[in-house]
Amino acid sequence: MLPLGVDAGHFRPSRRSDAVRRSLLARVSGAARTSLLLYAGRLSREKNIGLLIPLLEGLNVGGPAREYHLLVAGDGPRRETFVAEARARVPGRVHLLGHLDREELADTLASVDVFVHPNPREPFGIGPLEAMASGVALVGPDAGGVLTYACGETAWLAPPEPAAFAQAVRDATGDSDRKEAKLARARARAAEYAWPRTTARFFRLYDDLARTVRDAPDMHPTQALRLHGRGAM
Repeated sequence: MLPLGVDAGHFRPSRRSDAVRRSLLARVSGAARTSLLLYAGRLSREKNIGLLIPLLEGLNVGGPAREYHLLVAGDGPRRETFVAEARARVPGRVHLLGHLDREELADTLASVDVFVHPNPREPFGIGPLEAMASGVALVGPDAGGVLTYACGETAWLAPPEPAAFAQAVRDATGDSDRKEAKLARARARAAEYAWPRTTARFFRLYDDLARTVRDAPDMHPTQALRLHGRGAM
């Protein structure tokens, strides 16, 4: 596929803010042991948001030592249904932030504990890559476009079903040297997709396509694209 990228200068760990985190914790009436999860995206069926509420049910069952709350940045056609289901099944655990501008999103993303990406059919997914660049644990599906840049060494991947995702979130919010090493590898991986590098790959791809078409004038441009597209990244 053609390369996509992330603004690694904007989404970065240094944007983590104690003041922003305190504000978020106050919003959810949380305490020191509260884990803040973030979903940023469209509230629509194709985004697989139906996974999020069962995930919270699994995380908060049985009075766990760590309390989990989900922050939602975004809007969409399933908003009312999603809110009603959250109130019925996980009251007080889902908090809608609405639309966040670019600055607010970067500060919020760097100040939460886990970015949750539930969609196994996303072609690429910029949000998860922004989370990795921000130094935030990514919990995502073991399928789909996220595998372009994420793996078990850089993220907490699981089958997109509630129990598996809940365990991945628990692992991602644990305290361990292994977690810090994984987050460091995730930041390094995201840096490989920083826009200056991605743009350079675009131009190399265009140069390769131009040479191929020049040297094989009978080749259709779409054939040349298929020839080089697989190795574009």
